[in-house]
Amino acid sequence: MKPKVVPVLGLFIFCVLYLALIKLLIAGSFERFCYPFDALLYLFTFCLISIAITKLIKRWIDRHAPQSTEFSNYVALSVVSTLLCATLVTALTLAIESFIFGKQHQTFHYLVNWLFYCSALMMTINSYIAYLYLSDLRQMRENLLLAQRAQVETQLKLLQQKVDPHFLFNNLNILSSLIERNPGAAGEFVTRFTRLYRYILQHLDAEIVPLEEELAFAQDYIYLVSQRFGQAYCFGVSLSAEQAGEHMIIPTALQGLIENAVKHNEGSARLPLPITITLSGDYLTVINQLRPKASASYSAGTGLANLQARYRLLTDKPVEIRNGGESFAVKVPLLEVVNA
Repeated sequence: MKPKVVPVLGLFIFCVLYLALIKLLIAGSFERFCYPFDALLYLFTFCLISIAITKLIKRWIDRHAPQSTEFSNYVALSVVSTLLCATLVTALTLAIESFIFGKQHQTFHYLVNWLFYCSALMMTINSYIAYLYLSDLRQMRENLLLAQRAQVETQLKLLQQKVDPHFLFNNLNILSSLIERNPGAAGEFVTRFTRLYRYILQHLDAEIVPLEEELAFAQDYIYLVSQRFGQAYCFGVSLSAEQAGEHMIIPTALQGLIENAVKHNEGSARLPLPITITLSGDYLTVINQLRPKASASYSAGTGLANLQARYRLLTDKPVEIRNGGESFAVKVPLLEVVNA
């Protein structure tokens, strides 16, 4: 049975039993008991409508009173939804009986109906609110598990970068070559290489880092890539430290996007692959031409998937990935530090 069917079926059973109890109390005995099937249809429909209205009211409260306590939100949602829905249902009943069936009743009759709907809808609405909060609690637990798993995956990835033998040996070979050809450049290479690994170690457990620091880290990584591949990749960074301002970003996010572009796309000195880094509003964008490497190893997109998962835990803004056929672009949202 589908998950959404169970609450609806439970609501229908509640309406059946609730009407049976009320009708039995009015009849006074089983001999005089007659089940009101038409009333069951009305009550079930009105309960569904009240749930829809409650959902809309909850969205409004969450949007306009985010700082309120859960208890105050619960009380406000319960009271407002019950009174509003009971009044609307009673007014609708009055309109149906008066204009369609031509029935006229005294005010006391509609007051009794209003109290009846209040009691029925109060139980329905409170059950629905409890269902919503339990669903939110379950989602929070799932997000916590995802956060823990994403953090572990991030730490493992950073540790792998720290001790990746291929990356280490490639850069040591470059360093050895530079020492013979250009000792001055070798010193610069060692400085950048050291800064890169220091950054990874310092931010191993950090959730976010200043964009300015991430940009400096990416520049060091770009320098190493340029020393390894020469002019095969052309980097355009349309972003300064001043523009970075107080924006924050997930550590190694920018470097990871650059690495992804270099790893999966072919560049050469004759035809360099352009990779552009730009700032647009609250997003940092990395764009590269699509020139897939013929010998590129299979990739399941775990790097981008991991980045998306990490961002989902910190912001509602998504990581946007766009494959335009000739170009590939990834936009990551910039974050702000919220002062308590």
